[in-house]
Amino acid sequence: MLRQRDQAAQQSEPGTYMSSRWVSLTLPQQGLGRRRTAGLGLFAAVYAVGAMTAMYITYTPVAMVRIVGLQTRYFLPVWLLLT
Repeated sequence: MLRQRDQAAQQSEPGTYMSSRWVSLTLPQQGLGRRRTAGLGLFAAVYAVGAMTAMYITYTPVAMVRIVGLQTRYFLPVWLLLT
């Protein structure tokens, strides 16, 4: 059904079909909204602090300044969520 409609649009006015397809691909997408963005940011912060706390409790000796065992791979889900 969809193919037939696309073919009919191309045959009747090929320039209009291509320009409308291009415009739909280049228009900016609607954002997530303030509330959802704030929720995702809060979740990301809690996740990051949780990862750091887990490594601090598990692997880091007492009174050490740096957190031992903390690697960048633990923050990949947060970075993917925020992008």
